[in-house]
Amino acid sequence: GVADDSSLRNLRVLDSGTNFFGKIILQGNDEKILTLLSLAVKNLSAAGTKRNRGFGKIKCSIKFSDGKDENFYFEKWRKENAKN
Repeated sequence: GVADDSSLRNLRVLDSGTNFFGKIILQGNDEKILTLLSLAVKNLSAAGTKRNRGFGKIKCSIKFSDGKDENFYFEKWRKENAKN
């Protein structure tokens, strides 16, 4: 559809290369949770405007305290589920 002439529009854009960092603290070391987080990270590729013109494209990664990253748990999950 077409937006009304009087409708309010607001869009904020960040410079390409802007980095955000965060910390997730888990109690225990449940491999199912680590796998779930890894799958979520691998699936996260866009945020915001849901457009394919470059807006909202993101790259997400995670590094666990044992030095492993999302690829370790993703590949382990993929191999386990390929058997089924």
